Amino acid sequence: MAAKKTKHLALSTYFSHSFTQIKNHYGILLINTLLYAILSIVCHLSLFGLLAVGGLHVGFCTFYLRIIRNKKTHFGDSITTGFHQGKWFRAVLFYIANFLAIAACIAVPLGIAFGIESLMDHHALVSLLSDPALGLGVSIALGIVIVLPICYLILMMRFGLYFLADKDIHVMDMFHSALHLIHQAGFCRAWF
Repeated sequence: MAAKKTKHLALSTYFSHSFTQIKNHYGILLINTLLYAILSIVCHLSLFGLLAVGGLHVGFCTFYLRIIRNKKTHFGDSITTGFHQGKWFRAVLFYIANFLAIAACIAVPLGIAFGIESLMDHHALVSLLSDPALGLGVSIALGIVIVLPICYLILMMRFGLYFLADKDIHVMDMFHSALHLIHQAGFCRAWF
């Protein structure tokens, strides 16, 4: 079976479409964004509120999807949709899984680096890394090993909630759908 070819739009087309949608819905977009921002800040003030943030974010994604699809929107539109059918709970699980994965992206390379340092003679390691080029190379490599996977996970987090809002899917399916989208569009294109 032949792979399905996807049509990639130019970045200028994305910006043009976004500008048109914002221009057509500027007032309600501004009001609802402020409403969601205020509610999100208030929710971060308590433990119960932290659980509600996932539902709010899914509602916010639903609101943006309605604007993108040029559907009628109003004040407070979609604010409660993130709390229907356990979407808030799946959003919270998705956030927790992402944050644990990000923590692992930081802990594993640092653990390996500290493990190597503890196995080697400290003076030999210091003399090895005292060479400026080698020390810089090791620092850059460690930075890449930590930063790239985190950027990838941030992209997955960014798209996963939209899949939950649109398709009402489970947590692992959110990861899989976001991963598929990133691979299909390409990392750099998905970042923008």
